Amino acid sequence: ELLLALFGAMAAHAVTPDAWACSAAISALSQLGDFGRAMALFSSLSFEQRNSSHTYASAMQAATKAERWDTTLSLYKAMIGDGVSPTKHTLNAALVAAAHRADALHDDSSTHTPTDSHTHAVHNGPRTYTDGDSRTHSTARSGTDVH
Repeated sequence: ELLLALFGAMAAHAVTPDAWACSAAISALSQLGDFGRAMALFSSLSFEQRNSSHTYASAMQAATKAERWDTTLSLYKAMIGDGVSPTKHTLNAALVAAAHRADALHDDSSTHTPTDSHTHAVHNGPRTYTDGDSRTHSTARSGTDVH
């Protein structure tokens, strides 16, 4: 809570938080179990604040902690689209999410009997994620903030 209070005080003192400060605030919200606020903060960041592997790693770790596998993977894709190089932390979060998502897809497919063993469902297109407050955010790359 102290870290979040200090983060909030930055605006009162006309100090723009940098990527490190934003990353710390996202991590603090995640540790408090407030995934919705962590994603809302990430979504509100400017491109400059967000365009850091540290900020993306914090957001991805928050999504992973909340078991939001699709959100984690969407954030990874957005990070790559923003030109941010992956790190061991972002790759690890993406791998964990992909493994859990694959398990969930496997569990879903094992409960259905396919009519044609050669038919496979493929889902392509833009990804969105829903934060803890049920607000939908796009991860499309446009050179602007993620909303």
